[in-house]
Amino acid sequence: MRTRLPAPLLILLSLPILAAASDAPAPGTSPRQAQVREKGKDVMPFSLDKTVHSFDKTANGGVQRVRVRGEAPEQVAMIRSHLREIAASFTARNFDKPAHIHGADMPGLAAMKAARPGELGVRYRELDDGAEIAYSGRTPQLVAAIHAWFDAQLGDHGRDAVTATIGLEALAWLGGSWIIDDGKQRVEEFWSAPADDSMIGMSRTLRDGKTQSFEFMRIASRPDGVFFIAQPRGKPPVEFVLQSWDGAQAVFVNPGNGDHLKRIVYRRNADGTLTARVEGDNDGAAFVEDFPYRRAPAGPAG
Repeated sequence: MRTRLPAPLLILLSLPILAAASDAPAPGTSPRQAQVREKGKDVMPFSLDKTVHSFDKTANGGVQRVRVRGEAPEQVAMIRSHLREIAASFTARNFDKPAHIHGADMPGLAAMKAARPGELGVRYRELDDGAEIAYSGRTPQLVAAIHAWFDAQLGDHGRDAVTATIGLEALAWLGGSWIIDDGKQRVEEFWSAPADDSMIGMSRTLRDGKTQSFEFMRIASRPDGVFFIAQPRGKPPVEFVLQSWDGAQAVFVNPGNGDHLKRIVYRRNADGTLTARVEGDNDGAAFVEDFPYRRAPAGPAG
């Protein structure tokens, strides 16, 4: 591992951000997700690879956003046109477009379609880099329907959709012991099972049986969001806020705290391994480092 950053901090905080290079489904996409992606081309005029689609639940419904991913300003007009059109359709209780993509039996869809006047709010708003639709339900049943609909969207779109509103149980797969061992250096990382408000982690890097560095960590759920909190070598805590979660990858970003790390990603791979990525800036030089973890075998470490 390179020495420019404390080893445990790099590993703990990292997950790979995988950007698709074309409109083809990304590796690991299920047949259902590939089918939804193909049907989406009949309805959505913008490129899924040049945009990011998010579904974030709220207490009375949720917010659906489509924003440009990177430099693709030509997508903004198409995003706005599409969301403006479907907001008008949904207000008229016409859900034909999502039914075409996801099926008429999509969870939550029937209840939203059957909502009486005034029971389901649908509000369109433009963003600098795209647009959003805010949904609000006047009854607990409609709020539950909106949430079920959002869950179905996230499941069907896979890596094409994200959310930043999750319970820590979504990260339960991270619990347990992970290692990287190349025969010269060994990195160990441990995470507790999630409580409602936190997961506790720790890490150490060993060389020739001696501790080279260590880190204390937490993932905390608070009213203002989900945070990754790092304390390399027991130093004062540094916070990174959860930006997105797509069911396999959690992305935490620096909210402006001055630390040289800018983004931390944790990705659960299909084969049960974990890839961690950290992105940052050292004296004006941008860097990216990936760390491949595997589950530690049962029994004492060594």
